Amino acid sequence: MPILLALTAETADENTLPQLTRELARALAKATDVSAEVLASPAPPEAKGGEWLTQATPIALELVSKGGPLVAIAAAVASVLKVYVQRAPKLKFSWQPKSGKKLEITAEDLDDDKLDRVIALIEKSFKEDDE
Repeated sequence: MPILLALTAETADENTLPQLTRELARALAKATDVSAEVLASPAPPEAKGGEWLTQATPIALELVSKGGPLVAIAAAVASVLKVYVQRAPKLKFSWQPKSGKKLEITAEDLDDDKLDRVIALIEKSFKEDDE
């Protein structure tokens, strides 16, 4: 089962969030040893116009090579997330590992003094996924 990562924002127009999600998936795949696939997110029946496009569309993350240094992969993932919150500070990331315990990562969590904690959480998620 892949780890699910989703972007949310307090303010986003109908084109911004899906575009950022696709860009984030490409950046994660390029900068890390993780495959990142944007999952399809069909419009809910009650959605009107494009309002559903501002809702979170998950990215499925899986390790590409097993047995690599997970802390380095986790640090690379955290670095990519940090770049995105520097661009758009209101972004939040919903991180759901195999264990099912969903975590929310905010711009504040990616500050230098808290980054080690986020890296440890990401590393733990990949360890669970690798088992």
